[in-house]
Amino acid sequence: MSRAVDWTVRRPAAELDSLLSLASTTGLLSLRIALAVLILGAPQKGSAQQDEPTCARCRIELRRVVAIGDNNRGLVGEHVSTVELDGRYYVSTVASPDRIQVFDSDGSFLNYIGRRGEGPGEFLFIQDIEVGPDGNIWVFDDRPYITVYQPDGTLVSTVQVPWGGLTLNGVELLPDTTILINGVIPTPNGVGRWVHAWHPTSGILWSLADDQELYRRNTELRPLAVDGEGVWVAWGFDRYEVSRYVDGHLQRRLRPTRTWFEDYKVQPPPRGGSNDDMSVVWRPKARIWDIHVTNNILWVIGSTADPRWRESRVDGWYNASRYIDSIIEAFDVRTGALLASRRVDDEVSFFESFIDDGLLAGVELYEYGATVSVWEVNLVR
Repeated sequence: MSRAVDWTVRRPAAELDSLLSLASTTGLLSLRIALAVLILGAPQKGSAQQDEPTCARCRIELRRVVAIGDNNRGLVGEHVSTVELDGRYYVSTVASPDRIQVFDSDGSFLNYIGRRGEGPGEFLFIQDIEVGPDGNIWVFDDRPYITVYQPDGTLVSTVQVPWGGLTLNGVELLPDTTILINGVIPTPNGVGRWVHAWHPTSGILWSLADDQELYRRNTELRPLAVDGEGVWVAWGFDRYEVSRYVDGHLQRRLRPTRTWFEDYKVQPPPRGGSNDDMSVVWRPKARIWDIHVTNNILWVIGSTADPRWRESRVDGWYNASRYIDSIIEAFDVRTGALLASRRVDDEVSFFESFIDDGLLAGVELYEYGATVSVWEVNLVR
């Protein structure tokens, strides 16, 4: 039921061109074999990894820090994004798509930032919030602008961007203010590609897409993470795969085999029913929600079907803690080895994203709403 992790290293194009030239002139069989290994991507020494963690002493510890939201002011609906800055939490939700809700370190509501509209400091639908390298709050909505606020809510600037009206399924900011986005950018070199690096003064620096994925649906969830000069991209639904790129070039690819993760398959409708039948409880498919890299550890948040998923529909709504379980896994970025894995059942409905180093956003669903809970996560060796 398990196989080795594909932790490959991709050689620079100049190195491959040199080897190709040498192979064609010498005809050496050994060189041709070595070249084939280089092109295919040879696993690093010692990187073979089975389905179980390699660190027997390692374990993932979780501690609930605070619950955000209540049933009065500052009710948190379906979660979109949460960031933490200077002891305050900035939250965007589907229920209040045109404003940011601000909470203190105890989870108490403080105030709103923004309002509905199309002018400066106004939004239609906020899709992501990030803490910028300048220490300000960067807000991405479905208009062709990025809005920047100071932590106290003072409007700093609006930045025009070459997209708008698109669905952003992942945003990360680099120290030089390069913006990584997972979404469609309607430019000649962006068509059919799904991750882009864009700089406010230089424009699009590079765009990513595997050849076989070039014309696939661009808006699928592909979580992003940053590691120094490297960019990490995970597949959300299709398969358990995380790749590292530098300047738009593939460097490494991690493909673990885990029993909790299934390749995505479209489920057939129930006998005599249709895919629109809301009375049917569908078996949830495994997915990757978010990734994060810190201290040479690649963190992965995923989810899979709870063993009680058939019992999850109660009085017309889903009990999420019975529908899905969260999976948290930690990998060594130097070797690709799985260090630890933890399955989370009833402590929280599900974990959705990383807020910062060592902080997770957990979503707790109720019949009439939801709250976001902040959790501390650590790898204990």
